[in-house]
Amino acid sequence: MFKNTVSFIIIFFLIYDMNLVFLPSVTTGRIAALYLLLTNFQSLKLLVAEYKNFLLGMILILFISLIQSIFSQDSTQFSRFFYFILYALICPVLITYRIKNFRKISWFFLIAISIQSLILIFVFFNPRFKSVLEAYIIYGGNFGVDNLYRSFGLSSSTGAALSLIQGLGSGIGFYILSSDKFRWNWLALFLTVLCFLSTLFVGRTGLLISIIFLSVYLMASFKFVNLFRYILIIGLVSYFSFGELLESKLNSINGFSTEFFFTWISDGLDIQDNKTIDALLNQQSLPELTLQTLVIGTGTITENGLNTSGHDSGFVQTYYSLGLLFTFFFYFSLILFLKENFKSLNKKLIYLLIFLMLLLEIKEPFLFKYSEGFILLSLLFSLKYDKYLNFN
Repeated sequence: MFKNTVSFIIIFFLIYDMNLVFLPSVTTGRIAALYLLLTNFQSLKLLVAEYKNFLLGMILILFISLIQSIFSQDSTQFSRFFYFILYALICPVLITYRIKNFRKISWFFLIAISIQSLILIFVFFNPRFKSVLEAYIIYGGNFGVDNLYRSFGLSSSTGAALSLIQGLGSGIGFYILSSDKFRWNWLALFLTVLCFLSTLFVGRTGLLISIIFLSVYLMASFKFVNLFRYILIIGLVSYFSFGELLESKLNSINGFSTEFFFTWISDGLDIQDNKTIDALLNQQSLPELTLQTLVIGTGTITENGLNTSGHDSGFVQTYYSLGLLFTFFFYFSLILFLKENFKSLNKKLIYLLIFLMLLLEIKEPFLFKYSEGFILLSLLFSLKYDKYLNFN
């Protein structure tokens, strides 16, 4: 029981990497990662033995970014790759070998994200608690606690990054509901709907991802005998997301505009006239391809707090900093790593995850916000070794 409790806390700390006011230089994710390294260090032999080529490739990229940072005096890209290796590669292997049970680890992730969902929903409808949280947690993002249309929780991440985590929670829930290894149960349904609902109050990225996961779930597992289940899921999501109950609760928030809120959501889901897509394609120009940006890059991500590439896309920021050749090497290596090591589990699932990863990276450098990589790789490692090694 104690080990399970500690494992759950580790997962929550790594997913929601909190930067605390009274301990600004040490985040909860770093504490959890250090604890995993100290208590499960021997498990790293799996990473070295089975994935040494990919690991060496990432270490090469890390070394190059270190050299660049010395000349550019901007260590942002080096820091990104260092924590990517730690949070999205090392920690997933360690947590997999610590828990050694895919069913348990998937439920830990779903419950952790569901707890955050409850907090996000509560804080959204009780905005005064944002100030309480801000007294203890340092928040990122480009908006403050006075914004009525975005919720805050037990995480330093806000906006799109936090909503993506909540959207991945929906995906985990739908996987549990569709898997033959798990019994159909009301708890999984409730937690999945809860994660889905929370994306409404954080950011549209997670809402879009949740809708994609819901669509895939319905298409992949559709059976007439389960028609009641599908109607129930869609009904619950629709009612709590857009029903009169939600509208009445929103109207109870002082200074809140329901019309603006629903317009903001619909604009994010509008494919033909999407402001985010328009900004990425038309308003943010691509940095010029020169010999420097082709081969070695500029080595910079930020300067005086400003984005040196002038673009939000993770691909563009990495290309401008690392150079086009090494950027291609990084993303191609990651895709190949996922495809070759996990396609035996479920080829369609892996291709879906790769597609979503690339789609999200077009919008922002989500891979370097680490939670996405930690969640997906932890589940994939656990599913793989639960299936083939049996951990016994």
